[in-house]
Amino acid sequence: MNQQIVSFKTLYLHLKEEGIYLVEDTHTSYWYEFHGGLKKKNTFIEYAKNLIDSLYESHMPNLKNLSINEITKHINSISFYDSIIVFEKKIRPKPFHLDIGEKTISPYKPTELKKQSILMKIKSLFRKQIHPFKLNQSK
Repeated sequence: MNQQIVSFKTLYLHLKEEGIYLVEDTHTSYWYEFHGGLKKKNTFIEYAKNLIDSLYESHMPNLKNLSINEITKHINSISFYDSIIVFEKKIRPKPFHLDIGEKTISPYKPTELKKQSILMKIKSLFRKQIHPFKLNQSK
């Protein structure tokens, strides 16, 4: 598996924009004789699964535990198939949200969401988190 990870890290950025990078034989990530196993660290499957979170970077208010680098900035999609993982190289545009027009429907406020405790309310006063879409709104 190490050669799959090293090859990906070395070659991916040399791929032309909008190119496809395909990794085959990823089933070996689960084979003991290849030092694999279910959820075994340092396998290519686990490496690729960890890259998924980078696709959602713009939707996360806290990026402290997320590793963003030149490779992850150029992954537009990751597709998993039996024994194959396909990466589409393309810089992801930042998502945006526009409020346009006249509001005629009041927003849905689910009652099934976890209610805030008094402690959570106090903490939120000191920790102002702005939703990622609010940062990108145009006026």
